[in-house]
Parts: sequence; structure tokens; C-alpha cells
Amino acid sequence: MKKKVFLEAHNIKNPYFGFGQFNDHLIRGLYNANIDDFKMVLHAKDIAKLKAEFGDYFEYKKYQTLVWFGNSLYRQRNPDLPVPSL
Repeated sequence: MKKKVFLEAHNIKNPYFGFGQFNDHLIRGLYNANIDDFKMVLHAKDIAKLKAEFGDYFEYKKYQTLVWFGNSLYRQRNPDLPVPSL
């Protein structure tokens, strides 16, 4: 069984600045290196876009937004919808 490397890539939405640019270059570099020693897992919001570009080379995990309400932590079902106020 191959070892897995987990790559946090949820901020790749802006590939032209900051962490988004860093993650974009890192993912493309790892893909072009064609490493077979381990399996890489991308933790991202837009899995479909990454899967269309890189296929099955990476494993993908869906990023879930976490939201605090008072003293409780909830997982937001759809990050594109506004958070209801209490």
C-alpha cells in the first residue's frame, strides 16, 4: 500500500496571488514530476475542476466550510449560501 500525502488546497480559487498561487504551482509541479512512491490527496472546494485537469493522478477530498454560532461549531452545507443570522 502506498503512503498518502495530504495537500490542503481549498484556497486555490485565486491561482494568481498568495497561497492560491503557491498551491497551484505546487500541485502542477507534483503532477509534472509524476511521482509513484506515494499517493497525494487534494483537499479542495472545487474538486470537479481539479479532476478535469489532473484526472485520477490525485485523490480528492471535498473541503467543508466550518462556521461558529455562539459556542457551537457547525459544518456549512453549501458555502455559496449566506449564513442565517440567529
